[in-house]
Amino acid sequence: MRKITFISLLFFFFCNQAFAVNQAEFDKLMETFLANDTNVEKVGSSLERMMVKKRQEYFEKQEVEEKKAVEEQFKNPVKVDVGTAPIFGNTNAPITIVEFSDFQCPFCKRGASIVEEVLKNNADKVKVAFKNFPLNMHPESKPAATAAVAAGKQGKFKEMHDKLFENQASLGKETYDKIAKEIGLDL
Repeated sequence: MRKITFISLLFFFFCNQAFAVNQAEFDKLMETFLANDTNVEKVGSSLERMMVKKRQEYFEKQEVEEKKAVEEQFKNPVKVDVGTAPIFGNTNAPITIVEFSDFQCPFCKRGASIVEEVLKNNADKVKVAFKNFPLNMHPESKPAATAAVAAGKQGKFKEMHDKLFENQASLGKETYDKIAKEIGLDL
């Protein structure tokens, strides 16, 4: 039987149609070649290197495509219509965070402090549009939202927002009136 080199076997493997080698002939050549343990090791090593290279190429291509997609998003930013929502921060900032919140929710209170930190650290890049999202499980959430909207009509939404979260444990009509007086609302 003739001696087949690893390179020629791979050549036959990828080009068997071009040389009209039928499947039975190819299988016989492969069986002969793989009868030698050294050849099996060569095939395994080569396949492993090829797979590592292909995997690396695949992930590099994915990374490039993802980077292009992100760059494309920033070239054509989505315009967010926040309606009449009060805006915190630089109204001309390119990034808009839309915050849905409930003044009686303890998690929303924590979220408000995080949003405040984001605004402080990115004053020229970020603005926040606030949307009231009163939850039924919080009985004072709707009255608190109403108080905030009323304050907003007098240009004091942010002040009311901050005070409502500060006084979250004692929300009620007396608290709303007290805060309104503190921030100078016309009752």
